[in-house]
Amino acid sequence: MAKRSRRARRQQSQQQRAPATPPVETPVVVETPEEPAVRRKTVDFVQVYGYVYKELRNVFIIAVLMFIVLVGLSYVIS
Repeated sequence: MAKRSRRARRQQSQQQRAPATPPVETPVVVETPEEPAVRRKTVDFVQVYGYVYKELRNVFIIAVLMFIVLVGLSYVIS
């Protein structure tokens, strides 16, 4: 008996495993949603982060007052 190649053995095993009837193709149904799954909200940053503006304004006022005090003390000390 002659030695068979791998290809011949693979083809024979595939023929044995092959179904008798061809597979039935089922139609693919793709449903598109009417509305998107994620809705994006608009954010009003002025309302949400309004306190940041107020605090920056307060820090600026304090810095200006400290500078004025520093200049005033420089005249008093010298």
